[in-house]
Amino acid sequence: MEETHGNIQRNSVTCAIIGHGLSELTLLMKRILPIIALVLGLSVTLYWAAAGANRGWTKTSVPVKTLDEVTGIEGITYQKRFVPGLDFLGCGWLGAGILAGVSLLFRKTINTNTT
Repeated sequence: MEETHGNIQRNSVTCAIIGHGLSELTLLMKRILPIIALVLGLSVTLYWAAAGANRGWTKTSVPVKTLDEVTGIEGITYQKRFVPGLDFLGCGWLGAGILAGVSLLFRKTINTNTT
């Protein structure tokens, strides 16, 4: 249903979001964002642990010892592989902290209508 007020034309969805629905949206964001932040932090930690729990910087290639079949000399070759480090873990938890902090910006609205 559309309403026309002068030069402004609004539909019922816009009125619901701007009116009563906005307080429900902020309450939903206040509840959902910390949950998303916790899931993000735990997911990053589990991935970091499953990928080797590297306590150094993130690596995109890993040294592998190889033995030359002809000469018998050991050598090092690099294999392309992603190994997340503490910087990966820190950035994941930083992102989770930012999401949780953003949830604090939404105020809890109190309905003062007593009709």
